[in-house]
Amino acid sequence: MVYVIGAGGTSGMPLTSSGIAASGKGCTVNTMSRGPLGAEYVFAQANAAIATYSACHVDTTGKARLIDSSNAYLPGQFAVAIVSCSTGDYAWFQTRGNTRVVCAAATNKNVRLFTSATAGTLDDATSSTQAELLGLRLLASNGASASDAACFLGNVVIAAPVPS
Repeated sequence: MVYVIGAGGTSGMPLTSSGIAASGKGCTVNTMSRGPLGAEYVFAQANAAIATYSACHVDTTGKARLIDSSNAYLPGQFAVAIVSCSTGDYAWFQTRGNTRVVCAAATNKNVRLFTSATAGTLDDATSSTQAELLGLRLLASNGASASDAACFLGNVVIAAPVPS
């Protein structure tokens, strides 16, 4: 079943961390929902502490973890944490639409993006161990320190590594 989420949590499905805490789990993990302006979300359980706007991997069992090169290629999907979570918390993670995502210092807009040495943080610099994310576009460059930047999530897929 797909739930529709409005600005105030219409359809009875809370979108904010306070709304989820007040209502309990609310639905099963891996439930997909739609929000305003084409945004899409997946309901998942945090596998560890996750900060707001961190880049995540949601696996096929509905567990969300900070994305890095060790889990990027596992079955599941890319998502962004829209609220901060403690280990075991249930929350909505955004899979499509306009949002923000944590990036390393001096990450430029409109360039290829990769996982980084810091789990949950994306970067425009690559190495042979980093996974490339296709379908994710930064709409603004971030500054001299790691922070979140405006982005658009399309159909984000992880590119297979190029053999060396």
